[in-house]
Amino acid sequence: MKKLTCLCVLFLCVACVTVFAAEPPKYEKIALSDQFYAEGAYYGDFNRDGHLDVIAGPYWYEGPDFKVKHEIYTPEAIDPEAYSENFLAYTGDFNGDGWLDYFVCPHPGKTSFWFENPKGQGGHWKKHLALPELGNESPMWGDILGTGREGPVYNMNGYLGFGTWTIENGEPQWKFHAVSGKSDRYQRYTHGIGFGDINGDGRADLIESIGWWEQPEKIVEGEPWKFHT
Repeated sequence: MKKLTCLCVLFLCVACVTVFAAEPPKYEKIALSDQFYAEGAYYGDFNRDGHLDVIAGPYWYEGPDFKVKHEIYTPEAIDPEAYSENFLAYTGDFNGDGWLDYFVCPHPGKTSFWFENPKGQGGHWKKHLALPELGNESPMWGDILGTGREGPVYNMNGYLGFGTWTIENGEPQWKFHAVSGKSDRYQRYTHGIGFGDINGDGRADLIESIGWWEQPEKIVEGEPWKFHT
């Protein structure tokens, strides 16, 4: 009798899950352009109207319908069979004025730069140099040190690491932090990198194809993090 009761309860639970299962999400594809300008895109509220916008190549597109676009720099369409100088894009308030700016990861191994949001004044965004060399074909973007400011996760000059920025006199000061020793594994076209709290100690670690680098409790610049295969 007890076994029969258990089976009845099991079937009842399964039936409830089936009846009240949520509808699968529906997605809509919106084409922003029929031209190739950049390898990647990102998002943010660039005009501070409460709606998320999309940024890609030389334009940002107003949300929520993305029908109105604004020019950031002079557009130059690229042959889809070639490569763009705008590989990946991210955003942040790099000068601390309360408006989201635009960070561009260039063709791997070249100098990165950021564009300053004109704060609703229109016109092209002022271009600034950022990190002198940004390698890896798929750099990530994250807050590795828990400072509240996200930056690129990438490799440079044979080292795996990440970039941070601080604001001095209204200008971001960029810095690369190596987590590894020097290796030919980290060249400009290296693929694959990630980050996250892998061991549950509350600190972000870096991961690559053959293992992961554990963020120490106290970071010493120039001293590699512990590696785990």
